[in-house]
Amino acid sequence: MGLSELEGIRARRPVWSEAAERGEQPTETPQPNGSVPDWIKIAFCVLFLAFSVVAWASLPKALYYILFFIPNYICGEYLGGTFFSESLGESISEKDFSFKRIFVGVLLTLFLLAIIYGLGALVFWL
Repeated sequence: MGLSELEGIRARRPVWSEAAERGEQPTETPQPNGSVPDWIKIAFCVLFLAFSVVAWASLPKALYYILFFIPNYICGEYLGGTFFSESLGESISEKDFSFKRIFVGVLLTLFLLAIIYGLGALVFWL
């Protein structure tokens, strides 16, 4: 990694590192006009995964995997990337590899699975 690449990394994170050094709360980056807020994307992904559980039980398995494999993967990657982004990941632990971060990830995954399968069970019950 060259010096110019390191300068590029520092240039992308000036708000977080400078705010942390001063002991202030980091400011949120403004979203461009027309952008969907993150909480709506997260809610959509969780609801889509819950719908996916319902579809898994009602569709033939081969059709389910053809239709839902890529969207489920995208939703899972988005949720994982959101919850373990630099801003949230560094608040858990500053190390790149940490058992604390793994423990939080396992708890978060179990919590999301409970929500997704709970919503799926609710749909079946209705």
